[in-house]
Amino acid sequence: MCRLRCSCLSWRLTILVHVASLNIRFCEGGQVVVQTFLGSSYKCSILKDALRGRFVKCWGGNEYGQLGQGDVRSRGQYTTVPVDLGVGREPSYLVGGIHHTCALLDNAQAKCWGANYRGQLGQGDMDNRGDAPGEMGNSLKPIAFGKGRSVVELAGGDYHTCARLDNGSVKCWGGNDKGQLGYNGVEAKGRYLGEMGDALPAVPLGENCNASSVIAGARHTCVASTCGRAVCSGVNAHTE
Repeated sequence: MCRLRCSCLSWRLTILVHVASLNIRFCEGGQVVVQTFLGSSYKCSILKDALRGRFVKCWGGNEYGQLGQGDVRSRGQYTTVPVDLGVGREPSYLVGGIHHTCALLDNAQAKCWGANYRGQLGQGDMDNRGDAPGEMGNSLKPIAFGKGRSVVELAGGDYHTCARLDNGSVKCWGGNDKGQLGYNGVEAKGRYLGEMGDALPAVPLGENCNASSVIAGARHTCVASTCGRAVCSGVNAHTE
């Protein structure tokens, strides 16, 4: 993990794979940038300081509430405030897609906000979160994966999200037009009540095989298994 320590009021990060150059100026003395995630028209960073511990700031486009500010007003580097993840909660890692963001929290739960038109937030509906007052913080429910389950790892595609769980299983939800969720068929999951929690099946990995990692592309997902193979699903136009 790359850590950038702020010795002044700005730092510069160039990410060649996205051909993006970020001049981030909200970083104050003593803060450490732990991770930065790029959405389609916005960015989010996990920062850390001695006073607040870890926290998330997002800036850029906000038409679906993907900045987690309780409105749809775009924000720049100078005006964004920390995303409210709930009392006492800190982020461990960020993933997301075109217009949604997900945080793996310090209590091994996951929360997602922003666009939800394909159920990618895992709330059992298609209502956006973070685009209106009262939707963040403790009001934003952690995603339900089933009784007793906790999250080890998250992966985000354009319109879908996946989680590797403590029991070695992987569950995916959201858009599924190319079969990227790893289930037979192309039906989206997470859009309606009763589709999450214990009702959301684990991605088939083979008999006695558990997941060791999960990654997601725009419309495809790959899971590395303890059986020594990768199970990939979704679009394959470029043999990915």
